[in-house]
Formats: sequence, C-alpha cells, structure tokens
Amino acid sequence: MNTVLLIFLILMGLGLVMYIISRFLPQVVHYELSMPMQAPVEDIFNQVNDLKKWNKWSPWSKRDPEMKIQYFDKTEGVDGGYSWVSKSRNVGSGSMKILESKPHEYIKIELNFMQQGASKAFWKFEPFEGSTVVTWGIDADMGSSPQGRFMGLLMPKFLAADFKEGLEGLKATVES
Repeated sequence: MNTVLLIFLILMGLGLVMYIISRFLPQVVHYELSMPMQAPVEDIFNQVNDLKKWNKWSPWSKRDPEMKIQYFDKTEGVDGGYSWVSKSRNVGSGSMKILESKPHEYIKIELNFMQQGASKAFWKFEPFEGSTVVTWGIDADMGSSPQGRFMGLLMPKFLAADFKEGLEGLKATVES
C-alpha cells in the first residue's frame, strides 16, 4: 500500500509542477518567416489577397489535392474567405477570412481551425532594393490549459516547414 501511495504522490507532484510551469509559458504564440522575392509588390499582394489563387502555392493544397473548398461570395480583400474540409490529419478542416487588407502593404486573416480554435495570421509586403520582402506570420492563442501552453512551445517547429514551403511556392509563382 505504501508503494501505491508513493507513486500517487509522485504523480500528483509532477502534475502540480507541470501546472505551475505552464502558468509561466506564454498564452499567445507568435511566429513569422520572411523571404525576399524578385517581383513587384503588387503582383505578390494580389496572389495573397485573392484567396482563389492560394491553390497555386499553398502547402496545404499540395498536401491534400482532394480537399473540399467552399468559397465565400467574396474571395478578395476584406471579408473574402473560404472554408475547407480535408480527410488528411495534416490539413484538417476550418475557415479563413480576410479581416484587413491594406493594398501592397498588409493583410490580416482570421483562421478558424474548428476544435483547435481561431488564430490571426498576417502578411507584410515591404519593397527592398528592387525586390519585395514578404513576411508571413501568425499569432495563436493557446488558451489557458497547461496542454495548450506546452503545445505552444512546439508550434514554431510545426509551422516553420509549412511557412517555408508556402513562401517558396508563392515566390516560384510570382517570379515565373
């Protein structure tokens, strides 16, 4: 009986330590990646601002060509959006809506990943020495649960490959 009690107390202690550590982890995770592109800022902006054009370069469209997309009545600029359903675990289901669109400078998007909650993504377009530096970023609220906050530590690792693939696809599209 003492062994069972000892194991129980150790597990409870570990749980308490994990909970306390999670309180010091950030609730909102920020990640962004930038890439220079040899194309006019207008061309790049138009590829991102028109959600129907994302299929050309989006990493998720390549990952699941069978993904079902339902476009909103509007697909460009503020209030443009679409929803998607995918059987692929790596793509999931959700919706995306443009919240802000400042021509040739900035786009802010709300991403809703159904059970995983909503996040805000953004795009910045900055002309620089004959090219355009494109930044794709996200601010994700991981919630107040310890599991969510620990997942936030891994989120940049999960996003890095997708953002890089998406920026490379966008670059190939606008530079061709």
